[in-house]
Amino acid sequence: MMRISERSIAKLILLTPLFSVLLVVGVATYLYVKRIRETYHDEQQRNLKAYIATRQLQSENWIKQTVQMLEYEEAHLEVGIRSTLKSRVDLAYDTALYIHEKYQNISHEAVIQRHIVDSLRRMVWEGTQRNSIRITDYQGNTILSAEPSLPSGNIIDFVDADGRAIVLEQIQTARKRGAGFIKTRWSEAVGEEIHYVRNFGPYEWFFGSAMAIEAARSALKKRMIEMIRSFPNERSGFIAVLEQDRMPYRSGSAERYIDAEMRYRMAQEPQKEWFEIEGQHAMVHVKHFEPFGWTLVYGFEHSGFDTGLIESQKRLERRIDQEMLRIIFGAFMISLVSIVISLMISRHTSKLFLLYQRKLRDREQKLRELNASLEERIKEALFQHQEKEKMLIQQSKMAEMGDMISMIAHQWRQPLNQLSYVFMNIEGAYEYKELTPQYMEDKLREGTRLLEFMSQTIDDFRNYFRPDKARSQTTLSEVLSQTLPLIEQTFEVDAIALHVSYASHTSLELYRNELMQVVLNLLKNAKEVLIERDVAVPIVRARSFEEEEACIIEVCDNAGGIGEEILPRIFDPYFSTKSASQGTGLGLYMSKTIVEGHLGGRLEAYNDAQGACFRIVVPKHRKD
Repeated sequence: MMRISERSIAKLILLTPLFSVLLVVGVATYLYVKRIRETYHDEQQRNLKAYIATRQLQSENWIKQTVQMLEYEEAHLEVGIRSTLKSRVDLAYDTALYIHEKYQNISHEAVIQRHIVDSLRRMVWEGTQRNSIRITDYQGNTILSAEPSLPSGNIIDFVDADGRAIVLEQIQTARKRGAGFIKTRWSEAVGEEIHYVRNFGPYEWFFGSAMAIEAARSALKKRMIEMIRSFPNERSGFIAVLEQDRMPYRSGSAERYIDAEMRYRMAQEPQKEWFEIEGQHAMVHVKHFEPFGWTLVYGFEHSGFDTGLIESQKRLERRIDQEMLRIIFGAFMISLVSIVISLMISRHTSKLFLLYQRKLRDREQKLRELNASLEERIKEALFQHQEKEKMLIQQSKMAEMGDMISMIAHQWRQPLNQLSYVFMNIEGAYEYKELTPQYMEDKLREGTRLLEFMSQTIDDFRNYFRPDKARSQTTLSEVLSQTLPLIEQTFEVDAIALHVSYASHTSLELYRNELMQVVLNLLKNAKEVLIERDVAVPIVRARSFEEEEACIIEVCDNAGGIGEEILPRIFDPYFSTKSASQGTGLGLYMSKTIVEGHLGGRLEAYNDAQGACFRIVVPKHRKD
């Protein structure tokens, strides 16, 4: 019995290390594999949450920017109507005055009046008589009616839908003030209108033109739909505009998701902005814009992202499982060999050491290969980050398109009026047989100059929106001079003085359009703060100059400066002193990113005696 017990102990001593090693290796391998799977599952969920959060932020930014654009256009609707009416009536006045002065000494007064009426009768805008010129004398007699359905003859006793003696008001406005605007409900059918009248002294006449506010708003809605139609949209996203029971615009899979049930949910919860479509892996962000009666919808699907990620990670997990099997098999074999070798005689020790050394070298080689591949992956990730940053800069520039279109409109308004006047001159000269070759050549040259100016305006804005593919040689003075035409007209409209000087002529290699975007953003910020603070004599100073090692663009205003408590934070992302409907807090952050990340310079802000100053400092010698 004693011998058996001793044998059992010997076997136990022999087998215990083997089973212990196998158990430890098995448990460790199992825990390791489990941990890897849990890590990848958690990473999948984090990626999905990050994707949804990013798309939510993108949709909120789109909704905010679109609402800001709509609010701006709605707020300036009557301003645009007044500007249009004034341009029409002023053109009619100039035409009538030209005919009167030209023929007053060679024709009878009745003939001259007939010429004026015939000329103004042909002035029609937007293809309707409703948008033409009306002529009335101070006794209330209609000389030229703007529309056959409107009152004619003597209309001095005419009253509008509210019972106002509107013709008498127009006569008083034209006679006492020379010109002016009057808002009226001329008739129940047309609704509220804006009228503009102007005195024409030679014949005791006054000219007038009108535009219905609701008709102008309808035209504005169509333009806004076309603007929204031009916005870029990702494959998994969709955009829609709802108006009562119809959908004026939709893109992507909007019609599939914005069904009757979803509209009912929106109507039941008008204050709610986010809706999740259960079972379809989609989310919808809505915003109501009351002036238009619109509901803006931006949605996205995350099922495609979810499915793709799961499939990708499943393939990765299968490869990991295969690798784990090899690891488990190798671990058991190493354990078994280790136990056998530990029991072998000492003469095998040297062979075991050499085997271990060889395996160590193999592992070191694999580690070096892993480090090399890791470095390549890091480079690829940095490259993708830079590409996304460039895309964000371009999207930020496209988000300014609403302001840019307004700037183009300001740039074109005066040339268009002048071009119409040129055509009227040619027509008048031809009608009265005074069209000489020299006169025709002069007018054609004048018209060509106006068209070239308008074409150059479009080229300026088109070049601004073209993304930079590579650096180019330019100077900061050239960048500043190419940026100013994009915004200086809006400065003139708001009566803001713009003082500019150029003193930087060193050629630099940089991204021209990105730097133009930064300069334009600084100029717009300066203009907005001057308007917001209602500065009596608003001034913006922009200059380019050089120091010993750097070229500089500086933009300053006289709005009183930036508060010392917020000055250190103005370049932080999503920090803004404006309300949520007026800014996202990304403008200065993106400007700083462009200057420091793409141009190798720095963007600084400080206060001087009059207001805030921003400096773009670009080194003369780049350090790549």
